[in-house]
Amino acid sequence: MFWFSTPKIFLLAFAFVGSLTLSYFLAKAFHIIYERIITGSWPKDPDQYRYFLLQQENIRLNKKIQALEEENAEILNSIINQIKGH
Repeated sequence: MFWFSTPKIFLLAFAFVGSLTLSYFLAKAFHIIYERIITGSWPKDPDQYRYFLLQQENIRLNKKIQALEEENAEILNSIINQIKGH
């Protein structure tokens, strides 16, 4: 009986708000699952995320330092070999 006495606009507004809420939570769930697949861990709070980014940057810089040290050693060896050759 309630459905017959309620104006249709209220039911439509209620359904619209419900569909917006449902779509928001579905989008949030897909984003969380996507982040889990990409990063291999669940989403973090901002402080943990900054720490995670710093760790990733540290790993990248360590690899770059190793490559530069190897290049430096090769250059030094070539200079030493050139000096020995003369």
